[in-house]
Amino acid sequence: MLEGIGVQKTVEILSNKYKVNPSNYQTIIKLKDGYFRRNYTFDVYDGVHELIYILSSRKIKTGLVTGASKYRILETVPKDFINQFTVFITSDDIDHTKPDPEPYIKAAKLLNVEPGNCIVLENAPLGIQAGKA
Repeated sequence: MLEGIGVQKTVEILSNKYKVNPSNYQTIIKLKDGYFRRNYTFDVYDGVHELIYILSSRKIKTGLVTGASKYRILETVPKDFINQFTVFITSDDIDHTKPDPEPYIKAAKLLNVEPGNCIVLENAPLGIQAGKA
C-alpha cells in the first residue's frame, strides 16, 4: 500500500492513522532507517545488473529514482551500482514523493530528456503510477 512513497510521507500517513504526535516524525524516521540498515540486504531482480550495464555501456542516460533517503541508499546500496546511473534522485531531492510524478520529472529534467521520451522500470505500484503520470 505504501511501497514507493518516501519515508517522510510514509511516517506522516502512518502517524495520522495511529494518532502519533508530528513532533516525533524525525525520531520515527531515524528508527525506521536504523532498522532498515540492520536488516536489509541489497538485492535486485534478475537481469537488472545486466540491463543497467548494457545501457551504461551504450551511453544511454539512466536515472535511479527512489523514495528512500539519500543517506539510507548510500549506506545500503553498493557504490558501483549507484555509479552506473547518470542521475540519482531520492526523497531528499523533491517536495512530493511517488505516486506524484515529481521525482521522475526531476530526473528527466536533469537528464535533459523530455519525460514522454523516458522509460520507467519500477518495482512498486505507486512508482508505476508516478512513472505513468
